[in-house]
Amino acid sequence: MIKIFSPVRANLLGGWTDQELWPEMAAVSNVSIGWSGCFGGQYPLMMNESGQLKSKIKGRGTGLGISSIMLALELIQKNPKIVNDDFIGVIHKVLKLERGISKGGWQDQVGGIVGGLKLTVTNDHRDFHIRSKSFHPALEHMVLFDSGVRRRSAGIGDRIRELIETRESVFYDHMRRIVFEAIRTFDDVEAEPLINKTLISWRKFVEFVPQMEIPIKLPKINKKLVYGSYLLGAGAGGFGITWVTNPGYRFEVVDVYRKAGIWAEIPLVINSGPLIVN
Repeated sequence: MIKIFSPVRANLLGGWTDQELWPEMAAVSNVSIGWSGCFGGQYPLMMNESGQLKSKIKGRGTGLGISSIMLALELIQKNPKIVNDDFIGVIHKVLKLERGISKGGWQDQVGGIVGGLKLTVTNDHRDFHIRSKSFHPALEHMVLFDSGVRRRSAGIGDRIRELIETRESVFYDHMRRIVFEAIRTFDDVEAEPLINKTLISWRKFVEFVPQMEIPIKLPKINKKLVYGSYLLGAGAGGFGITWVTNPGYRFEVVDVYRKAGIWAEIPLVINSGPLIVN
């Protein structure tokens, strides 16, 4: 069997609209990332020839979409051509498998196996329009950190699904807003709109589900250096993004985190998706 090297995904805007229960238009922007020192130099995940997933990331509940990406890699390993021949089929097959596990959405597998920055739009969670590009100015402002906390996303997801099913009006307004912002900011030529909207979106989600809050106290950093931070995935633990105000400040922020005992890296945008090695 083949060996596959894979990125993980960092969600940006529109997360949770990828839930199949969400009855309106959905749109999610996310980006495939890795960092130096990983498999093949930059890939955090590697599925070996025996189908075993090796990861540079410890534990489950990281917020990086690993469980769904792993399921997608298993499908690709059995049929490498499926990425080109039936990519939408991969999304549907992983969704079907996830229904019996975590009730996850579709953004994770898209984020892991389509390279670069993606915008995925759908009206029915069946037909997907996916745009991908290699650059957005906001991506040069990212610092990836690990809270060190691993969380179960089930309780958070259950609360989100409850809000969807009860048609909570304020929550629906927020979901519609982040769909709009995911689409609107995708082609921006400035970094700040997308950065600001990710922080606003996450803070609003924390109001609905307080468990999404960052579970550790991050080091105090001069406000001239950072816009703010948010957690990836379902929140309540795992990895997060700190946005710096100038790309040159990333090294300083990483250094501050590491001195405080917090794992941090400058993420690399992986534009190729999984690397298949025969």
